Amino acid sequence: MVVPIGGFSALELNFWGHVGATPLLGVSMFQGYIFFTNYNDSFRLRLFVGCLMLLDFSTTLFNSLSQRTIIITNSGNPATLTGAKSTLAAEAAATLVVTWLTQIFFAFRVHQVSPTRRVILVLIVFFASLAIAVGMVQTYFVAALPFQELRTLKFKVVNTCAGVFAALSDALAVSAMCMTFVQSKMDTKRFQSVLRYLFIYTVNRGIIVTSAQILAVVLYVYAPTNFYWTPVHNLLSKLYLNTLLAMLNSRGTLRSKLFGETEVAPHNAAQCFPDRSMDVASGETRSTMHWRSAPSEGDISAQPRGIDCEP
Repeated sequence: MVVPIGGFSALELNFWGHVGATPLLGVSMFQGYIFFTNYNDSFRLRLFVGCLMLLDFSTTLFNSLSQRTIIITNSGNPATLTGAKSTLAAEAAATLVVTWLTQIFFAFRVHQVSPTRRVILVLIVFFASLAIAVGMVQTYFVAALPFQELRTLKFKVVNTCAGVFAALSDALAVSAMCMTFVQSKMDTKRFQSVLRYLFIYTVNRGIIVTSAQILAVVLYVYAPTNFYWTPVHNLLSKLYLNTLLAMLNSRGTLRSKLFGETEVAPHNAAQCFPDRSMDVASGETRSTMHWRSAPSEGDISAQPRGIDCEP
């Protein structure tokens, strides 16, 4: 019997990774539908989210094409994975772009929430850019070199650096946001409750994406040609997109916790929010209802329902 590179277990892991990632594509589409139908955000933000969703869909498409090549086209070929190298490389490149764009998005949010943390902002962008640059080199290796090269020190160093740099960028973004939330002081229990939810959302997102990056690196270093790392890799773009959309779509919930069902009069809004606001989730700068220290990662002030926002 002909055994493919990495053994039959490698093909099975790749298959089940694809199976596990496909339902998350449906979750992404559903969250995208909620975002586009419930929030009247700027064209720039809607275009950004739309591009991320298309890129995420392309990762599933490329993975499906590689599965077809492996299971059907090259069935029985000892170099089964070799025939799918181009689609596997395309999927890896699309995942890198989704990861980088999401990290840059949160870097900009960190700048909006805390403009004085310029060093952290530079580090977030620096490590995110390093991750995509090294990751593209890794993708070239996948497309151009034999799969046996996965065992070499050169490939291990490149793959490890790409994952570690991405994890550092995510960890810095989460740390910066959490420090801002902790340092923000709210005058009412309702504000403190919203801040607590923002803190939880931010930490949860950071734990999910950072853990996924680190786990993929660890599994790769442990057994590169056994492909234990492929299921985690297949989930990466979905995790980044879903956590981003979940935070954008949480704005309605946070706003309801902040204002409840009561009307806020214009003069009260001006008293409560005297400073310039930052719509941290969508990137819009507004002058209606304002946070004192702009702690929100969600757009709490934009598009309030049942609330008179204009002063």
